Amino acid sequence: MENDRGEIVDLYVPRKCSATNRIIKAKDHASVQISIAKVDENGRAVQGENHVYALSGFVRAMGESDDAMNRLAQRDGLLKSKKPLRFRILFDPRAAPANIDNHQIMALRPYLVGPAPHHQHTHTIILLHGRDSVADEFATELFESEASVPAGRPRTLIDLLPTVRWVFPFAPMLPSARFGVPISQWFDIWSVQELSDQRELQQPGLRLSTETFMHVITEEEDIVGRENVFLGGISQGFATAVAAFFIGGEGLAGLIGMSSWMPEIEPATITFAPERIPVLFPSEPEVEGPEVETGIRSTRKTPVFLAHNADDDVVPLRNGVMIRDALRARGDLDVEWHEYGDGGHWFNEPQGMDDLVGFLKIAGVPCQPQSL
Repeated sequence: MENDRGEIVDLYVPRKCSATNRIIKAKDHASVQISIAKVDENGRAVQGENHVYALSGFVRAMGESDDAMNRLAQRDGLLKSKKPLRFRILFDPRAAPANIDNHQIMALRPYLVGPAPHHQHTHTIILLHGRDSVADEFATELFESEASVPAGRPRTLIDLLPTVRWVFPFAPMLPSARFGVPISQWFDIWSVQELSDQRELQQPGLRLSTETFMHVITEEEDIVGRENVFLGGISQGFATAVAAFFIGGEGLAGLIGMSSWMPEIEPATITFAPERIPVLFPSEPEVEGPEVETGIRSTRKTPVFLAHNADDDVVPLRNGVMIRDALRARGDLDVEWHEYGDGGHWFNEPQGMDDLVGFLKIAGVPCQPQSL
């Protein structure tokens, strides 16, 4: 393909280089400019090898293998050799070209599962994957997890909740300040163990992801109604979901969070910081403008499911307790907290899955008669 200097370069599209999926949805978007960082065989960025390219053609990577993607690129004339160079897509939201709409950053359609055949679509559950993960892998692992009943029969979430459509958006590929390479993440963060470290890193990506993510909610509410749409995620995914909820989550069915923490974005939009709970979550908040008013009214009596495992070695339990306390401090959220002894950085099985299905059943989601 040609770069902005008219030179022919080779583009290597690895299977998990999902920024291609988010930024590039189709062909004929020649005005899009992205920065591509050359990486070595170990995936580390090569210093001084970042270049901005004006793309003249595109390949949509829908999870195909490396070889298949490279063959497709050769067929479309994007590759001029059979041994393409290794590149990784780098997108920095703080330096986004003015001609790129935010929606192009997450251009790949969300990964969809359900409802089950011969079942009416009654509810949608939107779940955001964690950092350095992708939507389809998160979904696959989630639907391998099982509840305890019905014994001797299929008991995954798909089996127990057949009328639900599960929507798994893809995070953008954003540069990691700590690791020096772009990774799949909703926003950058220095440490999920020590949230106070370099907090300013969170703001640009979190603001961008929440603003861009709102159209996913809108699309689903047009189908089943806003009151039948749940929003949630695991780890950084739920941190992002919380921010999106307070920006425009009025009337949603509920929140579902696992192994997460409270995010922080700049006060000009919404600021979350657990140590400032009395200021952020007053019992009688003063409404200063439309944006603040929307966030406050969005949370009336919304049911919230939170779960965390004591042996989580990625996000410490104390961070889960902090987001629990922060949400409870509002007084207008019905927060259901579950703490389990084991399960690591994932859903506890089978009790955690039982509790989640029970929460959704109480919230009005149809469940199989034999389930909880």
